[in-house]
Amino acid sequence: MPQQQNISNLIERKQYMQMLRNLKDQHIIKVITGVRRCGKSTL
Repeated sequence: MPQQQNISNLIERKQYMQMLRNLKDQHIIKVITGVRRCGKSTL
């Protein structure tokens, strides 16, 4: 069973999230990279 993430341990990345939101509807490829289990799929 996967370990539950406590929401108080999360790091807010407002600048990155805003940049991704601005690019959301544009027809370009966005690549999200990072180490394993760092939250890429929850974006």
